[in-house]
Amino acid sequence: MSRAVRNLTRSVIATGAVAATVAVGAPPASAATYTGYVQGACAQAAGTAYRSQLKIPVTELRVPLVNWLGQTVNTFNATTAYMTMNVEWCTNGSRITYATIAQSNADRTSGGAASNLERKSYQKAGTPPTAVGGPYTLTTSASWGRNGEITISASPFNVGGEAKFGLANFTSTMTVKVHPTNGTVECTGTSGGNAEPCSLNY
Repeated sequence: MSRAVRNLTRSVIATGAVAATVAVGAPPASAATYTGYVQGACAQAAGTAYRSQLKIPVTELRVPLVNWLGQTVNTFNATTAYMTMNVEWCTNGSRITYATIAQSNADRTSGGAASNLERKSYQKAGTPPTAVGGPYTLTTSASWGRNGEITISASPFNVGGEAKFGLANFTSTMTVKVHPTNGTVECTGTSGGNAEPCSLNY
């Protein structure tokens, strides 16, 4: 390891920023928007109930691929975990009458488990479901960590060779906003400060 890399690693750890292969600093991407699926009459308030299940990946960037000597020969982006949010809301046609996180989760992929990534904490927050009119903002947050370096097969990521994962300490967030007039659901995600794409989770 070069002196410059050692100094950068010490700086990252000292400042509490994301360590090792998880990059930081990229601005969030434009939000994905969805309209949801009709569930029938709303049980909690006036109007019709809708539900949408959304998902983001949790990606560690520029993970080294190494040869038998431990030398880096390439890098790749590894999805080591994911977050899901099942959002339910009601609308009477002109405004939102109810919205809540029906179910949510943050867990490792098989590759994340093999690389010793651990979920350290998980939190949910949002506008109270009974705050009629909205807009509603629903958020989940997970912190992740890896306490040491580990070299594993990169096959869980559909990549050939050996992947070397380093120390990690970062947070991923998932935010869903339900807009009051048309029931549009806006979804954004970040991991280690980098934008993550949001998609429907079937």
